[in-house]
Amino acid sequence: MTIEMNKSCTREKAPTSDSKGLIAKLSDYQPATGESLADDAVLNQLYDLEYFLDQPIGLNSKLLYLHDNISITNGRNIGEIMPTKDMIGLVLIDNQEQPASLACFNPNRDSKPLITDVSQPCAFVIGDISQDRQLWAVDTLEDGINLYHQLNVISMQPATILVNLITWQFEPMVKHFAEVQTVYLNVTVDKRHKLDKLAGENVKAILTTFDMLIELQAGKLLDEVMAEATVIDMQDEGWDDPESLANNPSEPTPYPIEAWQGLLRRVIEKISYHAQVTPAMAGQCILGALAHMGQRFIDAPIGHTHMPASLYLITEGESGSGKSFAMNLSHYQIKANEHKHYNTYLERLNQWEADKASLKGRELKDFLSTNPKPHNPTDPCCQIRTIKLGRF
Repeated sequence: MTIEMNKSCTREKAPTSDSKGLIAKLSDYQPATGESLADDAVLNQLYDLEYFLDQPIGLNSKLLYLHDNISITNGRNIGEIMPTKDMIGLVLIDNQEQPASLACFNPNRDSKPLITDVSQPCAFVIGDISQDRQLWAVDTLEDGINLYHQLNVISMQPATILVNLITWQFEPMVKHFAEVQTVYLNVTVDKRHKLDKLAGENVKAILTTFDMLIELQAGKLLDEVMAEATVIDMQDEGWDDPESLANNPSEPTPYPIEAWQGLLRRVIEKISYHAQVTPAMAGQCILGALAHMGQRFIDAPIGHTHMPASLYLITEGESGSGKSFAMNLSHYQIKANEHKHYNTYLERLNQWEADKASLKGRELKDFLSTNPKPHNPTDPCCQIRTIKLGRF
């Protein structure tokens, strides 16, 4: 079975920076030989794809023998000397097919490869990147080699494999290459959540009950595997573009004035008339005034405690649209009442301070015990807060 290529989803390649220092350094190294691989099982499998199975995967420029230590010339580790002498280097490229980093392996050791630059998405590519070959992404070199063999040699399905060798970079790597061409990957149903980070991307996920590569290696035909799989186009899984919350400033915001009854409705209509604002803006001001006055009567329960009941109201309007004038009208009596009580508090506080200053010793102690300091009647939890929001 041939998996149909979705050329309509391909995109033009975006320009990227050229790692000139790395490119110049790579020219110093020779292609790795079978002898330099030291019978490493995985690296020998890779070597055999080209030199024994005649698969043109370009190992002459991708699989290198590193005869010395490498001085890092770009990325996070710039200036460091990496102990790469006698290692095997796998050239990692970006979606422009430019060298971006180098994965350095010690043959016959289970240790993770040394990566010269982990700051940018890149992959070891088995095959050529072209529109007539599918791009498949995997996260281990061994899986990449085996999948290439199963697709290209056994199933005669032209495919190129993107091998991620930077542990935490799988999703960024897939997204990076999906910018230029559709990327395919296999996920089993029990790990479907791993696709969440790829929602909306130019990716096709082959969802199977069992691992696709294991089934192919067990002798199952690619046609059979694909017939039982679910192909998910991740571009259909993305979020829709968010709807704008902004209203057209040339048109009044629809407002359910009929929800207000009696005196409060008449107040809103009067404020709307005298301040020359929309009923929506006047209604917001009245809601704020009601919430402010209601805080002395009710608290909002939060777990085992309570907090002042509050409303957070946002009113959008240009400078000069009447927001402040409308609020001055709706909160006039609140502010006047608070101002009156605050002035009385200041008078009592000044008198209390004067009386206290004239006393000493026993008389002062008796005065303080029977005349507590006047309390500020303005509750900081019940303050009116006006914050101006600008457009971004």
